[in-house]
Amino acid sequence: MLASGARQAYYIETTDQYLLQAFKKFLELIPPDSPIVCESPALRQFIEPGIFIFMHSLNFNNPKTEIQKIISLADKVIDLYEDSIESFLITVKFEKSRWFLLSE
Repeated sequence: MLASGARQAYYIETTDQYLLQAFKKFLELIPPDSPIVCESPALRQFIEPGIFIFMHSLNFNNPKTEIQKIISLADKVIDLYEDSIESFLITVKFEKSRWFLLSE
C-alpha cells in the first residue's frame, strides 16, 4: 500500500470475534474523516463502508457460503483475471470525507 501511494499502512491481526473491537481501536489512531482502504471482507459483516469493492477471481468457485453472502453486499465486484483494475480505479473518488463510485 505504501508503494502505491498510501501515507500510512496498518496491519491488524485478530479473529472475527474481536474484529469489530480491533477496528474501533484502530479508528482512534487516525484523524477523523480520513480515507481508509481496508482489505478485510470479514469486516463488512460489521460495518457499512462508503464503497465496498470485492476483488476476487470469478473463475474460482469458492464453495464458502459466507463469501457469497459478502459478495452480495458489494457495490462492485472485480474479477482479478478479467477486469482492468487500473481503469476501474479512476472511477473511485474521495471527496469531502466520503467515497464515491463514479460512472464507469
